[in-house]
Amino acid sequence: MAILQEGMVVAVSDSLFKYEKMSVVPGARPKVVSNPHSQQSLSTWNSRAERIEYIYSKKCGVLTGDITVLLHVRPLKGKF
Repeated sequence: MAILQEGMVVAVSDSLFKYEKMSVVPGARPKVVSNPHSQQSLSTWNSRAERIEYIYSKKCGVLTGDITVLLHVRPLKGKF
């Protein structure tokens, strides 16, 4: 398990949608856009949520309960 690192949240997803900040109109302010999951990405989302719950409960001793939201995070480069 890694030590805490700084990162930037680029998207948030639940079992129905992935929410991302996007420029809908060039030159305008970005807006949050919801994109529905395809059948394959829904399957991937469910397996990731189950894996996170399993790892935290079995290896870390933390009971998370059902995972309902996932954060998609990019690590920040150049930070130590």
